[in-house]
Amino acid sequence: MFSAELRAWREQKELIQCQLRLDRQSLGQIEAQLEESGPLLDALESERSRYKEDLEAYRGLIRFWQQNLVVLRHRLGVLATRFHPGLKADLLPKIRDLESIDLTGDLSGMKRAFGICLEVIKEANAYNEEIHLVTEIQRRQDGRNGKFSVIYLGLSGGYYFSVEAGQAGRIIWQNGQWSWIEETELLGDLRDLEAVLSKRNQPRFVGLPFNFDRVSSP
Repeated sequence: MFSAELRAWREQKELIQCQLRLDRQSLGQIEAQLEESGPLLDALESERSRYKEDLEAYRGLIRFWQQNLVVLRHRLGVLATRFHPGLKADLLPKIRDLESIDLTGDLSGMKRAFGICLEVIKEANAYNEEIHLVTEIQRRQDGRNGKFSVIYLGLSGGYYFSVEAGQAGRIIWQNGQWSWIEETELLGDLRDLEAVLSKRNQPRFVGLPFNFDRVSSP
């Protein structure tokens, strides 16, 4: 019986030693594979770090545009207070739409806000570069409403007159609003200027005061 147990122990020992050799061989293969994979793992780690840096830079860029869009939106809102009636009617709905956009949400909101800003700036700049002749209903000195011919020099200011009411003057920005300053002596020159702008008369020099504030682009 003892020899049978000894034989079984030897067989078991042989199996264990064989398994140990196989395990050592597998371990050697794994170590070799790890050594071969070392440069690839280093490259993957370097790539992961680069992606992390790019992601942080991307987030920083988003924060930059969010902050600047907030500032730009505020400046356009302030500029809108200086819009003349015609331009205000065109652009104020866009300004209101711009103010309603959540800039902290997804990128689609920022993209839409940026597009509206560009539209408002483009139209305001185009208006500021032109002379505009329009008709407005304003209160006359006799208390009645009447039609006035109004000449806007971009966003810098303008002139107004009414032959029927015998009124004329300048439109200037003061105390945070547009004020109509009566200067009746301008009536004749303003009638001539209106005739030139309406192409009824040939261009000529007109002696009008010009001391308006300069309005820069947003």
